[in-house]
Amino acid sequence: MIKRVLSRLLVGVLAVASMGAVTLVAAQPASAYACGNNSRVYETSRQPWSIRYDNQPVNAGYDARIADVPNDGQVYVTYVRLGGANLAPSSTPRWDVFNSGGGYIGVLEGTKTNSGCVSNEKWFPFYGTAGDVYYVNATYTGMAGQQHFTVNFI
Repeated sequence: MIKRVLSRLLVGVLAVASMGAVTLVAAQPASAYACGNNSRVYETSRQPWSIRYDNQPVNAGYDARIADVPNDGQVYVTYVRLGGANLAPSSTPRWDVFNSGGGYIGVLEGTKTNSGCVSNEKWFPFYGTAGDVYYVNATYTGMAGQQHFTVNFI
């Protein structure tokens, strides 16, 4: 009985196909169009946001982030929130931190991109005393060491 039903179904499909009414279309993944195109990283803890795109030059300049602290020699903390969008699948953006003399301080590693090619925002602390300045460069899809923002303890 099953053979007979399948046979009739196959005959029906072939009959419709012979009339030119059947078109096969390969499905594309929903997120494939955005990943890696117009990639960007951002700092969103203060207004206006600091955003860098992959079509901007590496030396795009820095956006200043001010941590208003008293000049009393104590160490203070301020936080920045970093993320990215349209990044390569399964990639992780990073931000390299340098002091005002150009010395390497360390790296801030973002979250691995999800299925929508987004690196969810993550908070990072910066510690400093009055007068400290940190320069932060972004590395992400198609971009390495792009100037992004500074953290200024003033």
